[in-house]
Amino acid sequence: MSLLIRDLHKRFKTDDGKNFSALKNINLEITDGEFFTLLGPSGCGKTTLLRIIAGFERPSEGNLYFNGNDISHKAVFERNFPMVFQSYALFPHMSVTENIGYGLKQKGVDKATIAKKVNRIIEMTGLTPNKDKYPHQMSGGQQQRVALARAIVMEPEVMLFDEPLSNLDANLRISMRQEIRRIQKDFGITVVYVTHDQEEAMAVSDKIVVMNHGIIEQVGSPIEIYSKPQSEFVANFVGQANIIPAKIVGERVNILGVDYNNKISIDLNKVISRPEFVKIHDSGNHTGVITNSTYLGANWNLKVKVLDEEISILAPIFGNQNFDVNQKISFSFDSSTLHFI
Repeated sequence: MSLLIRDLHKRFKTDDGKNFSALKNINLEITDGEFFTLLGPSGCGKTTLLRIIAGFERPSEGNLYFNGNDISHKAVFERNFPMVFQSYALFPHMSVTENIGYGLKQKGVDKATIAKKVNRIIEMTGLTPNKDKYPHQMSGGQQQRVALARAIVMEPEVMLFDEPLSNLDANLRISMRQEIRRIQKDFGITVVYVTHDQEEAMAVSDKIVVMNHGIIEQVGSPIEIYSKPQSEFVANFVGQANIIPAKIVGERVNILGVDYNNKISIDLNKVISRPEFVKIHDSGNHTGVITNSTYLGANWNLKVKVLDEEISILAPIFGNQNFDVNQKISFSFDSSTLHFI
């Protein structure tokens, strides 16, 4: 089973009658059982793309294929792609059990089958203690779990999530994203998930699409997106990154006046180094001055001025070690973790 998106464009009319391109030449393949995340800043087109997959919007150009069939212009009810929204959208006058079974009831499923399916989902999603409660009697996390169960009970072919955790506090977001991932794996559901939260995307996804201004910047696993970003935008949007001018000197790369032992076979003018892979030590290749120092509990987040560049360093906490503004430090880049663009 696969969902294919081919040469898709979406344009809207602005108030002054002009065309605005929300999506440009989108090509993607989402495979069976994959947790596929659309990641990007506000206005990048990720929610528009999700709405096209759901059937709420129609593409201006291009096609969507599901299992080889063109579904580009099929209505929402003709696709078994339920969506979980950030607002939960539960019926306040219905209990948890009634909310979860509502879709099956609307499809004309008999009462005995509804009860069997609903009870199974309630048990598997940990909602048994809340099955007779009403939405106002539950926390935001519990309500989100009900919305999730309501979608799963319909045995979806593809399940869609639109920023489902944005209304939850930080700790609950972490526990709920773990729960969504667990349930997705247990049921083998194909998921398309929209978020602007980079950590959330990294934590739950098999594959991430990084979007920007209606285009795809990069598609890859979380490890590929983080360790081998294909553009400055991806490097800066997913985690922190030092993007430093570089040049080739024979078989070495010169970074801030120091040659590193990397055999380079591509034409490059920049190198990317993640702050956690910059190592502080007395005999470092570079010397700089700390311009900003922030204590984060597990790390010091440092900004260090070297020549005309400012380098970010995440330094692990050791004992009572302090880093002060205007302090000189020596450091080196870990050449095995450098990435070139």
